[in-house]
Amino acid sequence: KIYRLKIFQRLRTFRSLAKKINSNYFSISDFKGQSYLWEIVFIKRNKICLAEIKHVLRGPFSEIKTSSFSFDEILFSSGGRDKSIWIWKNNFRKKIDCDFIFRENKSDIKCLKWNPLTREIVNATYEGSLLFTFYAKRASKIIEVKNSNSTVWSLFFDETGKKLFYGNGLGEVVWVNLINRSSCDSKKK
Repeated sequence: KIYRLKIFQRLRTFRSLAKKINSNYFSISDFKGQSYLWEIVFIKRNKICLAEIKHVLRGPFSEIKTSSFSFDEILFSSGGRDKSIWIWKNNFRKKIDCDFIFRENKSDIKCLKWNPLTREIVNATYEGSLLFTFYAKRASKIIEVKNSNSTVWSLFFDETGKKLFYGNGLGEVVWVNLINRSSCDSKKK
């Protein structure tokens, strides 16, 4: 069965969708710098879908192009046109607070992902740069790698967190071996 949720009465464009691992928690982010964290429950026996906005995160000053939940589901990140990455932390209270803002990027954030096993986040820019950030309470180690001569449009980690895959505007699919971070060996297909 297909469910359609009409979120707002007025027309609105949503740019990013993320899902928490093994949960019914989703985020939807928009052009106005807001992320809506939803809980969506499907009740099979009644064939209905219940949806509720749990949190509205406001902070980035422009379009959010990408968002992602951390592997431990405590952190949520968003990035976009204002060249910043906002990290939101769930302290298991009613309110989710912005924990940190990364402003190390030289251009728009096109996409970002959390490593599936660690508190490492990687983001890609329009110029094809990848920025790896190890996150504790603040950014502790940042590595920037120029690995593409074109915009990186999407990226993801393998299940081990040791390989990163991305696709770019040149039609290449690239995988990066992350075992040796100083060289970031890559192969293209």
